[in-house]
Amino acid sequence: MNVTDFAYLWTAPPGKYVLQKFIVEGEEQFLIYSPGDESAVLIEDDELNAQVARKMIAAGVKIVEP
Repeated sequence: MNVTDFAYLWTAPPGKYVLQKFIVEGEEQFLIYSPGDESAVLIEDDELNAQVARKMIAAGVKIVEP
């Protein structure tokens, strides 16, 4: 898989997905979450997850903190 396989996450209608921000061992990490479905999108490859999160941030996807 590559980053373009996840384009639906940053092209979805506003609010469909959000990024939940966490600080783990001093490093910023993001969980991709769908508030309407109360579900998460898990990308096990850390680098791919970071790439997807950067694309989502660039597209204006909302960032929330727990």
